[in-house]
Amino acid sequence: MEQFLIVALAHFLALLSPGPDFFLVARTSLKAGWRAASGVCLGIALANGLFIAVAFAGLAVLREGSAVFIGLQLAGALYLLYIGALFWRHAGQAELTAVGA
Repeated sequence: MEQFLIVALAHFLALLSPGPDFFLVARTSLKAGWRAASGVCLGIALANGLFIAVAFAGLAVLREGSAVFIGLQLAGALYLLYIGALFWRHAGQAELTAVGA
């Protein structure tokens, strides 16, 4: 329970800094009013709570050396190799043009 409180506090502090959530709530508030913005806030809070719960549940499954953990590492490594191959394959093909003055 102590770990949960530490992570919840860190997550709460991270939520205090403006980010995409802040701008979504601000835009919704300006366009649709405070009731819709309250719904957006509730949705964000529920999604964050679900994410924290899933993260803690995942910690129980993803112990170092377990088959799921090793499989996830291999999948991540293969994905990074795939992205790297795409970078190499398309290197130098993009042309950047200046915006007209």
